[in-house]
Amino acid sequence: MKKLFIITSVLIFAYLMACTPQGGSNDGTPLNVPSGEVYENKTTGIGIVLPSEYIDKYRIIQFDVDSFSVYHNASYELYLDNEKNDETSKMLGFLFGMERLPLTSEDDIHNMNNLNDATHLFQTSEYAYYLRRPSRVEYDESTPEPWQTTEYKDLYTNEMMDKIIASAYPLE
Repeated sequence: MKKLFIITSVLIFAYLMACTPQGGSNDGTPLNVPSGEVYENKTTGIGIVLPSEYIDKYRIIQFDVDSFSVYHNASYELYLDNEKNDETSKMLGFLFGMERLPLTSEDDIHNMNNLNDATHLFQTSEYAYYLRRPSRVEYDESTPEPWQTTEYKDLYTNEMMDKIIASAYPLE
């Protein structure tokens, strides 16, 4: 009942705000999403409300049709400027990701349910949806701007993740 109330509230809010950004490119190009408002990703079939604390501090990247990731702006810029361009540097500023798995992928779903960094959000007739947290906070501590590290860590708190988890809803 509580989940239905939350979903209904979010949908009403979404309608009132008339904010329904579309999914973006699959090449990692940032999506143009209004900060602190409802974000609906029609490609993956999930909607979320980003906390107001995220205003002007995040960017959303869609790498494939089954997932998108949310990064801290300042630390993501460090990744773009990083010459290594390896998997570790791609995690710089990673706040969370949203993934969907086909219900036919029972082994994948079983594995996802056993991960400490994955939270099951909801299930539709075709997919199971998850929020994935980074296994650890990734930030380039060598940056000359210590406020960026503090800002990033503030966006990554359990309170922020709980708000996002509670706001998630299917677009079907």
